Amino acid sequence: MRRMVGVLLGLALPLIAGSLIPSPQQLELVRATPSHGFAPLKVEFVALPPLNAASGSLPAWDFGDGSAEQLGSRVIHRYLDPGAYAVRMVRDGVEARATVRVLGFAAAESLSTADHPAAVIAADLNEDGFPDVAVANELSDSLTVYQSQGGRRYVVGELSVGSLPLALAAADLDADGHLDLVSANTGGGDLTLWYGNGRGDFVRSQGVPIGVGPTSVIAADFNSDGVMDVAVAFHIDQVQILLGDRRGHFVRSVLHTLPAGPGILAQADLDNDGIPDLLSVNRDSDTLSALYGDGSGGFRRVETQPAGLRPRAVTTGDFNGDGALDVAVANWIGNSISLFRNDGWGRLEPAAGLRALAGPFAIGAGDLDGDAVVDLVVANLEGHAVAFYLGEGNGRFASPFNVSVPARPVSLALADLDQDGALDATVTSLETDTLSLLINRLVSP
Repeated sequence: MRRMVGVLLGLALPLIAGSLIPSPQQLELVRATPSHGFAPLKVEFVALPPLNAASGSLPAWDFGDGSAEQLGSRVIHRYLDPGAYAVRMVRDGVEARATVRVLGFAAAESLSTADHPAAVIAADLNEDGFPDVAVANELSDSLTVYQSQGGRRYVVGELSVGSLPLALAAADLDADGHLDLVSANTGGGDLTLWYGNGRGDFVRSQGVPIGVGPTSVIAADFNSDGVMDVAVAFHIDQVQILLGDRRGHFVRSVLHTLPAGPGILAQADLDNDGIPDLLSVNRDSDTLSALYGDGSGGFRRVETQPAGLRPRAVTTGDFNGDGALDVAVANWIGNSISLFRNDGWGRLEPAAGLRALAGPFAIGAGDLDGDAVVDLVVANLEGHAVAFYLGEGNGRFASPFNVSVPARPVSLALADLDQDGALDATVTSLETDTLSLLINRLVSP
Protein backbone atom coordinates (compact mmCIF):
# COMPACT_ATOMS: atom_id res chain seq x y z
CA MET A 1 0.00 0.00 0.00
CA ARG A 2 2.94 2.31 0.59
CA ARG A 3 5.99 2.82 -1.55
CA MET A 4 9.07 2.68 0.68
CA VAL A 5 11.47 4.78 -1.32
CA GLY A 6 13.32 7.99 -0.60
CA VAL A 7 12.95 11.22 -2.50
CA LEU A 8 15.53 13.92 -3.17
CA LEU A 9 14.05 17.32 -2.43
CA GLY A 10 14.85 20.28 -4.67
CA LEU A 11 16.62 23.13 -2.96
CA ALA A 12 17.42 26.80 -3.07
CA LEU A 13 20.95 27.43 -1.74
CA PRO A 14 22.60 30.68 -0.59
CA LEU A 15 26.03 32.03 -1.48
CA ILE A 16 28.49 31.29 1.34
CA ALA A 17 32.06 32.67 1.66
CA GLY A 18 32.16 33.62 -2.00
CA SER A 19 31.37 30.14 -3.32
CA LEU A 20 28.24 28.18 -4.00
CA ILE A 21 27.15 25.24 -1.92
CA PRO A 22 27.11 22.09 -4.16
CA SER A 23 24.08 21.74 -6.42
CA PRO A 24 21.19 19.34 -5.68
CA GLN A 25 22.68 16.94 -8.21
CA GLN A 26 25.83 16.76 -6.05
CA LEU A 27 24.33 16.75 -2.58
CA GLU A 28 21.35 14.88 -1.13
CA LEU A 29 20.01 16.91 1.76
CA VAL A 30 16.55 15.57 2.63
CA ARG A 31 14.81 12.21 2.30
CA ALA A 32 11.09 11.40 2.56
CA THR A 33 9.98 7.80 3.05
CA PRO A 34 7.63 6.99 1.42
CA SER A 35 7.13 9.85 -1.03
CA HIS A 36 4.01 8.36 -2.64
CA GLY A 37 1.13 6.24 -1.39
CA PHE A 38 -2.55 6.06 -0.51
CA ALA A 39 -4.29 8.09 2.17
CA PRO A 40 -3.87 8.01 5.09
CA LEU A 41 -0.10 8.10 4.48
CA LYS A 42 2.57 8.35 7.19
CA VAL A 43 5.79 9.92 5.90
CA GLU A 44 9.15 10.16 7.66
CA PHE A 45 11.25 13.21 6.76
CA VAL A 46 14.99 13.14 7.51
CA ALA A 47 17.58 15.90 7.19
CA LEU A 48 20.80 14.33 5.92
CA PRO A 49 24.37 15.60 6.31
CA PRO A 50 25.24 18.44 6.41
CA LEU A 51 21.75 19.61 7.34
CA ASN A 52 21.60 17.30 10.36
CA ALA A 53 24.93 18.52 11.74
CA ALA A 54 24.92 20.09 15.17
CA SER A 55 24.14 23.80 15.08
CA GLY A 56 22.09 26.30 16.98
CA SER A 57 18.87 25.57 15.03
CA LEU A 58 16.74 22.66 13.94
CA PRO A 59 15.18 22.19 10.48
CA ALA A 60 11.68 23.67 10.25
CA TRP A 61 9.18 21.66 8.18
CA ASP A 62 6.08 22.98 6.42
CA PHE A 63 4.17 19.90 5.21
CA GLY A 64 1.95 21.79 2.76
CA ASP A 65 -1.39 20.64 4.17
CA GLY A 66 -2.11 23.52 6.53
CA SER A 67 -0.84 21.72 9.62
CA ALA A 68 1.47 23.33 12.17
CA GLU A 69 5.16 23.69 11.39
CA GLN A 70 7.36 21.05 13.01
CA LEU A 71 11.02 21.18 14.10
CA GLY A 72 13.53 18.36 14.04
CA SER A 73 16.18 16.57 12.01
CA ARG A 74 13.87 13.53 11.83
CA VAL A 75 10.11 14.08 11.87
CA ILE A 76 7.00 12.06 11.00
CA HIS A 77 3.86 13.48 9.46
CA ARG A 78 0.57 11.79 8.56
CA TYR A 79 -1.39 12.96 5.49
CA LEU A 80 -5.09 12.22 5.89
CA ASP A 81 -6.47 13.45 2.56
CA PRO A 82 -5.46 12.77 -1.05
CA GLY A 83 -3.54 15.48 -2.86
CA ALA A 84 -0.18 16.67 -4.14
CA TYR A 85 1.50 18.47 -1.24
CA ALA A 86 4.38 20.95 -1.56
CA VAL A 87 6.76 20.30 1.33
CA ARG A 88 9.22 22.99 2.45
CA MET A 89 12.16 22.61 4.86
CA VAL A 90 14.35 25.50 6.05
CA ARG A 91 17.48 25.45 8.20
CA ASP A 92 20.20 28.06 8.55
CA GLY A 93 19.10 29.82 5.39
CA VAL A 94 19.08 26.63 3.31
CA GLU A 95 15.70 25.69 1.83
CA ALA A 96 14.54 22.40 0.27
CA ARG A 97 11.25 21.70 -1.48
CA ALA A 98 9.48 18.67 -2.91
CA THR A 99 6.07 17.18 -3.56
CA VAL A 100 4.56 14.28 -1.63
CA ARG A 101 1.79 12.62 -3.61
CA VAL A 102 -1.04 11.09 -1.60
CA LEU A 103 -3.55 9.10 -3.64
CA GLY A 104 -7.17 8.31 -3.02
CA PHE A 105 -10.10 7.39 -5.22
CA ALA A 106 -13.54 8.80 -4.54
CA ALA A 107 -16.29 6.29 -3.82
CA ALA A 108 -17.57 4.75 -7.04
CA GLU A 109 -20.01 6.95 -8.93
CA SER A 110 -22.30 4.54 -10.79
CA LEU A 111 -24.12 5.04 -14.08
CA SER A 112 -26.67 2.61 -15.50
CA THR A 113 -25.86 0.52 -18.56
CA ALA A 114 -27.92 -1.91 -20.60
CA ASP A 115 -27.89 -5.68 -19.96
CA HIS A 116 -24.51 -7.31 -19.19
CA PRO A 117 -21.87 -4.59 -19.83
CA ALA A 118 -19.02 -6.78 -21.04
CA ALA A 119 -16.47 -4.23 -22.26
CA VAL A 120 -15.62 -0.56 -21.76
CA ILE A 121 -13.37 1.92 -23.58
CA ALA A 122 -12.57 5.60 -23.00
CA ALA A 123 -11.83 7.96 -25.92
CA ASP A 124 -12.66 11.51 -26.99
CA LEU A 125 -15.46 10.68 -29.44
CA ASN A 126 -16.91 14.20 -29.72
CA GLU A 127 -13.53 15.98 -29.78
CA ASP A 128 -14.18 18.36 -26.90
CA GLY A 129 -10.96 17.50 -25.07
CA PHE A 130 -12.67 15.28 -22.48
CA PRO A 131 -12.68 11.48 -22.72
CA ASP A 132 -16.04 9.89 -23.45
CA VAL A 133 -16.95 6.34 -22.44
CA ALA A 134 -18.51 3.54 -24.51
CA VAL A 135 -19.77 0.20 -23.17
CA ALA A 136 -20.62 -2.99 -25.08
CA ASN A 137 -23.73 -4.63 -23.58
CA GLU A 138 -23.59 -8.34 -24.29
CA LEU A 139 -27.22 -9.36 -23.70
CA SER A 140 -28.91 -6.28 -25.17
CA ASP A 141 -26.91 -6.24 -28.43
CA SER A 142 -26.07 -2.58 -27.96
CA LEU A 143 -23.47 0.02 -27.13
CA THR A 144 -24.08 2.64 -24.46
CA VAL A 145 -22.18 5.84 -25.25
CA TYR A 146 -21.57 8.40 -22.49
CA GLN A 147 -20.51 11.65 -24.15
CA SER A 148 -18.80 14.01 -21.75
CA GLN A 149 -20.13 17.52 -21.34
CA GLY A 150 -16.96 18.56 -19.56
CA GLY A 151 -15.85 16.69 -16.47
CA ARG A 152 -18.22 13.98 -15.25
CA ARG A 153 -21.48 15.15 -16.88
CA TYR A 154 -22.64 12.91 -19.71
CA VAL A 155 -25.21 12.71 -22.46
CA VAL A 156 -26.15 9.04 -22.81
CA GLY A 157 -27.07 7.35 -26.09
CA GLU A 158 -27.56 3.83 -27.42
CA LEU A 159 -26.24 2.24 -30.63
CA SER A 160 -27.40 -1.16 -31.90
CA VAL A 161 -24.83 -3.82 -32.83
CA GLY A 162 -24.81 -7.51 -33.71
CA SER A 163 -25.60 -10.43 -31.44
CA LEU A 164 -23.73 -10.75 -28.12
CA PRO A 165 -21.04 -8.04 -28.36
CA LEU A 166 -18.10 -9.04 -26.18
CA ALA A 167 -15.44 -6.54 -27.22
CA LEU A 168 -15.16 -2.94 -28.36
CA ALA A 169 -12.49 -0.63 -29.83
CA ALA A 170 -12.25 2.98 -31.00
CA ALA A 171 -10.09 4.01 -33.99
CA ASP A 172 -10.19 6.15 -37.11
CA LEU A 173 -11.08 3.31 -39.49
CA ASP A 174 -12.06 5.44 -42.51
CA ALA A 175 -9.14 7.89 -42.31
CA ASP A 176 -11.35 10.99 -41.99
CA GLY A 177 -9.67 12.23 -38.81
CA HIS A 178 -12.52 11.17 -36.48
CA LEU A 179 -12.80 8.19 -34.17
CA ASP A 180 -15.10 5.32 -35.10
CA LEU A 181 -16.39 2.39 -33.02
CA VAL A 182 -16.12 -1.32 -33.82
CA SER A 183 -17.66 -4.16 -31.79
CA ALA A 184 -16.92 -7.87 -32.04
CA ASN A 185 -20.18 -9.81 -31.80
CA THR A 186 -19.66 -13.39 -30.69
CA GLY A 187 -23.26 -14.48 -31.35
CA GLY A 188 -23.34 -13.30 -34.95
CA GLY A 189 -19.72 -13.96 -35.85
CA ASP A 190 -19.33 -10.43 -37.19
CA LEU A 191 -18.14 -6.89 -36.57
CA THR A 192 -20.38 -3.83 -36.31
CA LEU A 193 -18.83 -0.50 -37.35
CA TRP A 194 -20.18 2.90 -36.38
CA TYR A 195 -18.44 5.78 -38.21
CA GLY A 196 -18.05 8.97 -36.15
CA ASN A 197 -18.07 12.57 -37.37
CA GLY A 198 -16.20 14.11 -34.43
CA ARG A 199 -19.35 15.73 -33.03
CA GLY A 200 -20.61 12.61 -31.27
CA ASP A 201 -22.82 11.40 -34.12
CA PHE A 202 -22.38 7.98 -35.73
CA VAL A 203 -23.47 6.25 -38.93
CA ARG A 204 -23.70 2.47 -38.97
CA SER A 205 -22.18 0.26 -41.65
CA GLN A 206 -23.36 -3.17 -42.64
CA GLY A 207 -22.07 -6.00 -40.50
CA VAL A 208 -18.71 -7.49 -41.46
CA PRO A 209 -18.74 -11.32 -41.25
CA ILE A 210 -15.52 -12.62 -39.73
CA GLY A 211 -16.07 -16.13 -38.30
CA VAL A 212 -17.38 -18.07 -35.35
CA GLY A 213 -16.99 -16.77 -31.80
CA PRO A 214 -14.95 -13.55 -31.81
CA THR A 215 -13.81 -12.67 -28.29
CA SER A 216 -11.62 -9.58 -28.66
CA VAL A 217 -10.96 -6.73 -31.09
CA ILE A 218 -8.21 -4.11 -31.27
CA ALA A 219 -7.06 -1.65 -33.93
CA ALA A 220 -3.55 -0.79 -35.16
CA ASP A 221 -1.70 -0.20 -38.44
CA PHE A 222 -0.37 -3.73 -38.91
CA ASN A 223 0.81 -3.34 -42.53
CA SER A 224 2.46 0.10 -42.18
CA ASP A 225 0.35 1.84 -44.85
CA GLY A 226 -0.94 4.63 -42.60
CA VAL A 227 -4.42 3.08 -42.37
CA MET A 228 -5.89 1.47 -39.29
CA ASP A 229 -6.39 -2.30 -39.40
CA VAL A 230 -8.25 -4.58 -37.00
CA ALA A 231 -7.18 -7.73 -35.14
CA VAL A 232 -9.78 -10.18 -33.85
CA ALA A 233 -9.33 -13.20 -31.57
CA PHE A 234 -11.66 -16.22 -31.78
CA HIS A 235 -12.69 -19.09 -29.53
CA ILE A 236 -11.31 -21.49 -32.16
CA ASP A 237 -7.59 -20.86 -31.57
CA GLN A 238 -7.17 -18.20 -34.23
CA VAL A 239 -6.34 -14.54 -34.64
CA GLN A 240 -7.46 -12.70 -37.77
CA ILE A 241 -5.94 -9.48 -39.12
CA LEU A 242 -8.32 -7.40 -41.25
CA LEU A 243 -6.48 -4.84 -43.38
CA GLY A 244 -8.16 -1.46 -43.86
CA ASP A 245 -8.60 0.43 -47.16
CA ARG A 246 -8.97 4.11 -46.02
CA ARG A 247 -12.76 3.97 -46.55
CA GLY A 248 -13.64 1.97 -43.46
CA HIS A 249 -13.70 -1.33 -45.33
CA PHE A 250 -11.36 -4.29 -45.18
CA VAL A 251 -9.61 -5.48 -48.33
CA ARG A 252 -8.19 -8.77 -47.12
CA SER A 253 -7.57 -10.79 -44.00
CA VAL A 254 -4.75 -12.91 -42.63
CA LEU A 255 -5.37 -15.84 -40.24
CA HIS A 256 -2.91 -17.02 -37.60
CA THR A 257 -3.22 -20.09 -35.37
CA LEU A 258 -2.52 -19.76 -31.64
CA PRO A 259 -2.56 -22.09 -28.63
CA ALA A 260 -5.96 -23.08 -27.30
CA GLY A 261 -8.44 -20.40 -26.30
CA PRO A 262 -7.14 -16.98 -27.35
CA GLY A 263 -9.18 -14.52 -25.33
CA ILE A 264 -8.08 -10.91 -25.03
CA LEU A 265 -5.63 -9.13 -27.32
CA ALA A 266 -3.30 -6.17 -26.78
CA GLN A 267 -1.11 -4.26 -29.20
CA ALA A 268 2.43 -3.05 -28.41
CA ASP A 269 5.78 -2.50 -30.12
CA LEU A 270 7.75 -4.99 -28.05
CA ASP A 271 10.99 -4.88 -30.06
CA ASN A 272 11.05 -1.13 -30.78
CA ASP A 273 11.14 -1.54 -34.55
CA GLY A 274 8.20 0.80 -35.19
CA ILE A 275 5.92 -2.10 -36.23
CA PRO A 276 2.96 -3.13 -34.06
CA ASP A 277 3.23 -6.49 -32.35
CA LEU A 278 0.34 -8.45 -30.90
CA LEU A 279 -0.19 -10.10 -27.51
CA SER A 280 -2.78 -12.78 -26.83
CA VAL A 281 -3.70 -14.45 -23.54
CA ASN A 282 -4.80 -18.01 -24.27
CA ARG A 283 -7.13 -19.06 -21.48
CA ASP A 284 -7.58 -22.75 -22.35
CA SER A 285 -3.83 -23.40 -22.54
CA ASP A 286 -2.80 -21.04 -19.71
CA THR A 287 -0.30 -19.24 -21.95
CA LEU A 288 0.70 -15.85 -23.32
CA SER A 289 1.60 -15.50 -27.00
CA ALA A 290 3.64 -12.64 -28.48
CA LEU A 291 3.28 -12.20 -32.26
CA TYR A 292 6.00 -10.00 -33.75
CA GLY A 293 4.80 -7.96 -36.72
CA ASP A 294 6.53 -8.01 -40.09
CA GLY A 295 5.07 -4.71 -41.33
CA SER A 296 2.88 -6.30 -44.00
CA GLY A 297 0.04 -7.56 -41.82
CA GLY A 298 1.74 -10.83 -40.97
CA PHE A 299 4.06 -11.93 -38.20
CA ARG A 300 7.69 -12.97 -38.54
CA ARG A 301 7.66 -15.08 -35.41
CA VAL A 302 5.40 -16.17 -32.55
CA GLU A 303 6.62 -16.94 -29.05
CA THR A 304 4.42 -18.60 -26.43
CA GLN A 305 5.14 -19.20 -22.77
CA PRO A 306 3.25 -20.19 -19.62
CA ALA A 307 1.10 -17.70 -17.73
CA GLY A 308 -1.09 -18.42 -14.71
CA LEU A 309 -4.28 -20.45 -14.47
CA ARG A 310 -6.92 -19.21 -16.96
CA PRO A 311 -5.33 -15.94 -18.05
CA ARG A 312 -8.05 -13.45 -18.90
CA ALA A 313 -6.48 -10.06 -19.70
CA VAL A 314 -3.18 -8.45 -20.69
CA THR A 315 -1.61 -4.99 -20.61
CA THR A 316 1.80 -3.44 -21.25
CA GLY A 317 4.04 -0.77 -19.75
CA ASP A 318 7.68 -0.03 -19.02
CA PHE A 319 7.63 -1.38 -15.48
CA ASN A 320 11.38 -1.18 -14.82
CA GLY A 321 12.26 2.04 -16.64
CA ASP A 322 14.62 0.56 -19.22
CA GLY A 323 12.75 1.90 -22.25
CA ALA A 324 11.23 -1.44 -23.30
CA LEU A 325 7.59 -2.45 -22.87
CA ASP A 326 6.98 -5.19 -20.30
CA VAL A 327 3.80 -7.26 -19.98
CA ALA A 328 1.33 -8.03 -17.19
CA VAL A 329 -1.31 -10.79 -17.38
CA ALA A 330 -4.35 -11.17 -15.11
CA ASN A 331 -4.97 -14.85 -14.31
CA TRP A 332 -8.65 -15.27 -13.50
CA ILE A 333 -8.72 -18.67 -11.78
CA GLY A 334 -5.11 -18.43 -10.59
CA ASN A 335 -5.84 -15.26 -8.57
CA SER A 336 -2.50 -13.84 -9.66
CA ILE A 337 -0.79 -11.35 -11.96
CA SER A 338 2.01 -12.74 -14.16
CA LEU A 339 4.76 -10.26 -15.01
CA PHE A 340 7.04 -10.59 -18.03
CA ARG A 341 10.19 -8.48 -18.37
CA ASN A 342 11.23 -7.33 -21.84
CA ASP A 343 14.95 -8.04 -22.39
CA GLY A 344 15.24 -4.94 -24.58
CA TRP A 345 15.13 -6.95 -27.80
CA GLY A 346 11.44 -7.83 -27.56
CA ARG A 347 11.81 -11.19 -25.86
CA LEU A 348 9.70 -11.63 -22.75
CA GLU A 349 11.17 -13.21 -19.64
CA PRO A 350 9.08 -14.31 -16.63
CA ALA A 351 9.48 -12.07 -13.59
CA ALA A 352 8.19 -12.25 -10.03
CA GLY A 353 4.38 -12.11 -10.13
CA LEU A 354 1.79 -10.51 -7.88
CA ARG A 355 -0.96 -11.92 -5.72
CA ALA A 356 -4.46 -10.73 -6.58
CA LEU A 357 -7.91 -10.68 -5.06
CA ALA A 358 -10.43 -13.29 -6.16
CA GLY A 359 -10.84 -13.50 -9.91
CA PRO A 360 -8.64 -10.84 -11.57
CA PHE A 361 -10.53 -10.34 -14.83
CA ALA A 362 -9.34 -7.07 -16.38
CA ILE A 363 -6.07 -5.15 -16.15
CA GLY A 364 -4.73 -1.74 -17.17
CA ALA A 365 -1.47 0.19 -16.80
CA GLY A 366 -0.72 3.89 -16.37
CA ASP A 367 0.92 6.50 -14.16
CA LEU A 368 -1.60 7.08 -11.38
CA ASP A 369 0.50 9.28 -9.10
CA GLY A 370 2.48 11.44 -11.52
CA ASP A 371 5.93 10.04 -10.69
CA ALA A 372 6.67 8.86 -14.27
CA VAL A 373 6.49 5.23 -13.08
CA VAL A 374 3.91 2.81 -14.50
CA ASP A 375 1.29 1.48 -12.07
CA LEU A 376 -1.25 -1.36 -12.48
CA VAL A 377 -5.02 -1.45 -12.03
CA VAL A 378 -6.93 -4.74 -11.78
CA ALA A 379 -10.68 -5.45 -11.70
CA ASN A 380 -11.43 -8.56 -9.64
CA LEU A 381 -14.57 -10.44 -10.70
CA GLU A 382 -15.24 -12.43 -7.53
CA GLY A 383 -13.46 -9.93 -5.26
CA HIS A 384 -15.94 -7.17 -6.24
CA ALA A 385 -13.13 -4.62 -6.07
CA VAL A 386 -10.58 -2.74 -8.12
CA ALA A 387 -6.96 -3.09 -6.94
CA PHE A 388 -4.37 -0.34 -7.52
CA TYR A 389 -0.71 -1.43 -7.51
CA LEU A 390 1.83 1.42 -7.39
CA GLY A 391 4.99 0.71 -9.36
CA GLU A 392 8.40 1.14 -7.77
CA GLY A 393 10.23 1.75 -11.05
CA ASN A 394 12.33 -1.42 -10.83
CA GLY A 395 9.74 -3.92 -12.08
CA ARG A 396 8.23 -4.38 -8.64
CA PHE A 397 4.93 -3.15 -7.24
CA ALA A 398 3.71 -2.18 -3.78
CA SER A 399 0.88 -4.04 -2.06
CA PRO A 400 -2.47 -3.08 -3.59
CA PHE A 401 -4.96 -0.51 -2.42
CA ASN A 402 -8.50 -1.85 -2.99
CA VAL A 403 -11.68 0.05 -3.82
CA SER A 404 -15.04 -1.73 -3.69
CA VAL A 405 -17.28 -1.60 -6.77
CA PRO A 406 -20.64 -3.21 -7.64
CA ALA A 407 -20.67 -6.98 -8.00
CA ARG A 408 -18.74 -8.81 -10.74
CA PRO A 409 -16.54 -6.15 -12.37
CA VAL A 410 -15.36 -7.47 -15.75
CA SER A 411 -13.85 -4.62 -17.75
CA LEU A 412 -11.91 -1.43 -17.09
CA ALA A 413 -10.40 1.54 -18.91
CA LEU A 414 -8.12 4.30 -17.64
CA ALA A 415 -8.51 7.94 -18.66
CA ASP A 416 -8.31 11.43 -17.15
CA LEU A 417 -12.08 11.94 -17.17
CA ASP A 418 -12.09 15.40 -15.59
CA GLN A 419 -8.83 16.61 -17.18
CA ASP A 420 -7.20 17.47 -13.87
CA GLY A 421 -3.94 15.72 -14.73
CA ALA A 422 -4.63 12.46 -12.85
CA LEU A 423 -5.76 9.15 -14.34
CA ASP A 424 -9.22 7.93 -13.34
CA ALA A 425 -10.71 4.46 -13.83
CA THR A 426 -13.95 3.29 -15.45
CA VAL A 427 -15.25 -0.18 -14.56
CA THR A 428 -18.26 -2.19 -15.72
CA SER A 429 -20.07 -4.65 -13.44
CA LEU A 430 -22.18 -7.50 -14.86
CA GLU A 431 -24.43 -8.28 -11.92
CA THR A 432 -25.71 -4.74 -11.43
CA ASP A 433 -25.50 -3.46 -15.04
CA THR A 434 -23.48 -0.44 -13.99
CA LEU A 435 -20.54 1.67 -15.07
CA SER A 436 -18.48 2.87 -12.11
CA LEU A 437 -16.34 6.01 -12.31
CA LEU A 438 -13.43 5.94 -9.84
CA ILE A 439 -12.09 9.49 -9.63
CA ASN A 440 -8.44 10.01 -8.72
CA ARG A 441 -8.22 12.79 -6.12
CA LEU A 442 -4.47 13.27 -6.35
CA VAL A 443 -4.55 16.80 -7.78
CA SER A 444 -7.55 18.20 -5.91
CA PRO A 445 -7.70 16.92 -2.30
